Amino acid sequence: QRMDIDIIVKSTKEFEICKNDEVVIKGFKPKWYSSASHFFFNNQTYEIKKKGFFSSEYNIFKSGKLRGEFVHNWKTGYSFKLLDANKSTHSYSMKVEKPNGWLKNDLLCTLYDDNNNAVLSLRYVWKKWKASMQAEIVDSVYQNYELLVYTLMLFKLYQQAQSAGAGMISY
Repeated sequence: QRMDIDIIVKSTKEFEICKNDEVVIKGFKPKWYSSASHFFFNNQTYEIKKKGFFSSEYNIFKSGKLRGEFVHNWKTGYSFKLLDANKSTHSYSMKVEKPNGWLKNDLLCTLYDDNNNAVLSLRYVWKKWKASMQAEIVDSVYQNYELLVYTLMLFKLYQQAQSAGAGMISY
């Protein structure tokens, strides 16, 4: 059963993930200059924090313990890896498409697991100078909401890379 979930970005520091107008996850940046993001879900505290000041990679912490990491590859871009209870690693990557033609600003981001199965999708729509996002999750499994937050982070990193690339001049 598929579910539509609204993602409300209140500012550059706050976001909410809502299902049926009920807030499921609330995320925020503790300080305006910080690269860290925090969110609360299922009575757990999560933190996404840069590995170092000059690093392009991030660590993911769940209640203070390492949960995973965002890694960067120059060819494929960003992806993330998560550790499960057995210390096994699961990798996830995101594919971005423009479903409505190249002139539109709409984007469809699909998250894939390490078996290349689609886990969830995120639709980014830009209308009348305002962005809106909706996610579609196949199962309402707790872990998939957590994965949605990480997909939002991947999308943010994708946007930053795109805007940095737009400003580059090639000779």
